[in-house]
Amino acid sequence: MKFKYVVLLAMGVAMVSGCTSSRDLADGGFGYLDVEERPPLVIPENLEERPSQTQFEVPAKTPEMQNAPKGAAVSIRSPRQILALAPGSRVEESSRTSTLSFDAVDGVSDLPAWVWSEVERILRDSGANFAEYEDERLIVTDRFRMQQHTIPRTGFFNRIRGQRVAVESEQTLTVAMTAPSHRRTVSVTVNADQINWLEDGRAVREDRLPAMLQRNIEADFLNTLSSNLNQSYTAGRVAAVQTGLEFDISETADGYPAVRFFGDFNTGWIIWPGVMADLGFVVEDLNQTDGMYYGEYQPGGKRGWFSRMFRRGERGPLDLARGTEVNFSVDEENGLVFVVPMIDGNPIDRSMLDAWVPALEEAFRNLNN
Repeated sequence: MKFKYVVLLAMGVAMVSGCTSSRDLADGGFGYLDVEERPPLVIPENLEERPSQTQFEVPAKTPEMQNAPKGAAVSIRSPRQILALAPGSRVEESSRTSTLSFDAVDGVSDLPAWVWSEVERILRDSGANFAEYEDERLIVTDRFRMQQHTIPRTGFFNRIRGQRVAVESEQTLTVAMTAPSHRRTVSVTVNADQINWLEDGRAVREDRLPAMLQRNIEADFLNTLSSNLNQSYTAGRVAAVQTGLEFDISETADGYPAVRFFGDFNTGWIIWPGVMADLGFVVEDLNQTDGMYYGEYQPGGKRGWFSRMFRRGERGPLDLARGTEVNFSVDEENGLVFVVPMIDGNPIDRSMLDAWVPALEEAFRNLNN
């Protein structure tokens, strides 16, 4: 390939990478910035001026408007949402504060201590020092920096070499937790203040600050808290049921063949992906509200195109063709978990499920080890 074609290809890659970094910008021109301001409408003396409707009234210009982001500096991304990922967590949709609440769930003996210890750990891992501290009530941090993401460094050769610039936020965080005396529910509110946005260590001008910056920093903290508590809860529940867990083949109240074992819905939901993996299934999707795992039979894991063409993969423990889609409905009734395997929307028959018993015994042995 001639050198000029290499240069053209490199330039094309650089241009594409530059475009992908602007995905949060509006697509089109910003001609409205060039519209000249017109004087107020003058009503002749012989005409009656009708009052204008307030919803169409143009607000008076203020210094804050003059310095606000405009045109390409305005992000079109929606504000970051606070996610209720941990068991028992919830978000008050009408609240204007960045608040996440938690209710007591099985397996958590002291809810406030559990949540507060994770709040402390996240802040310390972020490099924050505590200027004020009240146990299980309040933390006010000193100003500290957190890396948010990186962007390509400007310049043709920097893009070719893949040089990137760190984008950081610098802020103080005030984290407040409230809990009633019964300690079965808590609410965590976070407020970010004294915020700077830095690129390559230099503060970004006010008119180039990301939209809804304060809200996004607060939501990021609460989402990290919710995600970490979810992982902690899941690991604890798995450890709690991995001793002596046994199953049998039974039927649901509707008469569908099912794998049955002791536990509540959360227990069944948490451990079943491990059973699926041992049986040779890959989880393609899930819906916890409906208690459904969507699986595909891929013993040994999914294969690439090379393996599909030139290698024969593992047969797997079940008499199923590779690629068979099998869904698993997880439900609980009176302290018993029922898992119904389904193919093409129909529960498998009892004889097929009985044939899975040796593989299921091995999967449950692995859970108990």
